[in-house]
Amino acid sequence: MCQLGIIIFARFDSVRLPGKAMLDLGGIPMLARIIRRAQLTGYPVFLATSDEPNDDVLVELAHEEQIGVFAAVNKMCCVEQPMPLRILG
Repeated sequence: MCQLGIIIFARFDSVRLPGKAMLDLGGIPMLARIIRRAQLTGYPVFLATSDEPNDDVLVELAHEEQIGVFAAVNKMCCVEQPMPLRILG
């Protein structure tokens, strides 16, 4: 059986706009808005990020929004090749 879900890729260290995922949009971080919109679909939602300490704020937000987190073991969480992942409780 095939199960569908939504994976949101985000890192805190954006090159062009650092901290973009946590930018305040009307009192709510941008990432929280994206997560909430994705949750409206009814599909499971997950955050994919790195296990770098500066991405911990994104992991905390994901836990507050009650979604799962996949953390790549390096900064390359958005590459097109398989990579080791860690599921953070």
